[in-house]
Amino acid sequence: MIDFPFPADTQRQEIWTHIYPERTPVGDLQSDRLAVVAATGGTISNIARRGAFMAAAQPASVEMRHLFEASRRELRKLGRDMTPDELDAWR
Repeated sequence: MIDFPFPADTQRQEIWTHIYPERTPVGDLQSDRLAVVAATGGTISNIARRGAFMAAAQPASVEMRHLFEASRRELRKLGRDMTPDELDAWR
């Protein structure tokens, strides 16, 4: 088993900056706002994947609205809701 430290805001922002391949159709994704959600790299990957599936079902490019809903759903799977600070970042 390998333990990875929980990523800080700046590390989460960097993960979000490079989460999608260049060919992925994305809108104006704001990595600073996405990074406010306290999540591990694995959870960020799950959020990104879920958001991409949600966008593809419409079909649309991946937008912040998809990632907001994907974040809420992934965090609920982990047994928690978004904190007030996390929610404020989306307003």
